[in-house]
Amino acid sequence: MAAGAVLALITAVSGLSAQPLEQRAIFIKLRQPPAGGATEFALTDLGRQLGATVKTYDRFPGYATVIVPEGDTTQGVLERLRANPAVENAAPHLTCRLAYTPNDPYFRDTDNPDYFDPEDPEASVNQYYLYDVEAPGAWDYQRSASYVKVAIIDSGVSLFHEDLYSNVWTNAGEVPNDGVDNDNNGFIDDYYGWDFVGADKGDPTTDDPTNEDNYPGVWDPSWPQPETEENIENLDSAIGDTLDNNSDGGADLGVTHGTMVAGLASAVADNSMDLAGMGFNAKIMTVRVVNAEGWGWGVDAADAITYAADQEADVINLSFSFGRWEDIPPEELPEAILVRDAITYAHDKGCLIVASAGNSRGSQGYSGGIDFPASMNETISVGAVDWEGHYSDYSNWALPGETLDIVAPGDLTWTTSVLDASTWAVYQLLGYDIPLGTDLIDIPLGGTSFSAPIVSGYAALLRASYPELTLDQFREILHATATDLGPEGYDADYGYGLLNARGGIEYIPEPSTFCLMLVGLGAPLLGRWRKRLRRG
Repeated sequence: MAAGAVLALITAVSGLSAQPLEQRAIFIKLRQPPAGGATEFALTDLGRQLGATVKTYDRFPGYATVIVPEGDTTQGVLERLRANPAVENAAPHLTCRLAYTPNDPYFRDTDNPDYFDPEDPEASVNQYYLYDVEAPGAWDYQRSASYVKVAIIDSGVSLFHEDLYSNVWTNAGEVPNDGVDNDNNGFIDDYYGWDFVGADKGDPTTDDPTNEDNYPGVWDPSWPQPETEENIENLDSAIGDTLDNNSDGGADLGVTHGTMVAGLASAVADNSMDLAGMGFNAKIMTVRVVNAEGWGWGVDAADAITYAADQEADVINLSFSFGRWEDIPPEELPEAILVRDAITYAHDKGCLIVASAGNSRGSQGYSGGIDFPASMNETISVGAVDWEGHYSDYSNWALPGETLDIVAPGDLTWTTSVLDASTWAVYQLLGYDIPLGTDLIDIPLGGTSFSAPIVSGYAALLRASYPELTLDQFREILHATATDLGPEGYDADYGYGLLNARGGIEYIPEPSTFCLMLVGLGAPLLGRWRKRLRRG
């Protein structure tokens, strides 16, 4: 799609002029500026002839800006102005642009994000991935997304993380901790969102899919600390319990995931601290559906998506998957259909739903295909590339009949994190007294889990400018403005290309008043689906 078609698309959404103001503004100089008030009269008369608005400048007599009227073209007005004997010069305005850079100290690029200096770890922290998708160019046009809600449906978020807290959504209709469902939405005290996992510890043989509570956050370091490793299990299970409850070779793998996803989507920007999120201060709606071990029940996912839609989330980020739809055992399809129907429900309510394509490339038995729910038409499917722009060695590719919409960086993406129980226990053994739940800036091992929230943050920027932007219109903008990678045009590995945040948003005439889950902390999980979300 040509840029003009993208512009027409955005114009149709916004109801604004077909051209940005900067493209409708012509700077003119009169040939012989009349003396005194005659200058203003001459320019007013000129504006009347053209049916255009004319802005004069007291400091510069004889100069003016002519705003091309609706229904006319810049070229047409330019030609008429140049043919007017009173006009010496007429041309589009010389335009300067802010190259906006937030003041967060780790918002910086690097020639080699793969380099880590053990002598100075802080010097290695960078956000190359936001430069790769041209986030600063998008922020030149829109950096006021604070009223846009991005639902992070994941493993919980460290709500009091210093670089997240001021962006955390709270339910204005609810009085916290009064034991009353103040907004009558069926959830008591859902002030910070909802936890559909509750006290479940990630043991598939004992966990109760009906378990839930009103706190979707992860342990805060200001709370009373455990005296020993043994009594961690009496704490909120969202921080983990140091045990490998599902015998997959790792304990508490899911704890930090949601906090990492939240930071990529919308870490607090311009606060002179740590990182900047792509969504430039969009609100983070926290909905917990994945337990500390890194998996969750399908029915909880369906419930969580419906909850986020009913709470009027603008964007839903799904950084999890259920494997390919075709591979779901027939007996598990009824639960999968609940998830499918919940996504359709959220889509029909206007949510922009962004989903990870999956991390199965390279896994035994994988022969291509996008995971569900990213394979649904009601979602935007996101693959991953590394810092050199090559598809990541885990990122799923599309089969014929499927569409991979876009790719974004999924490797070496420094982001917000939190000290989980397993890591805390290791530090205790080593003699380091670091509080459980301590705020961290960390780097995930990689996954389409972490490319998806970058796209979700971008969706928030567009929603901030165009509240009525639909998923199909968002998809067209992504496809038309992506930076092409791999073979020319669409291909199965890169989809339509690398997210170009500036490419879609730079056509916005002016700012106006516009859902997420768990794929991969690293290597894909193998094994049965078992009505669970899969990290892979």
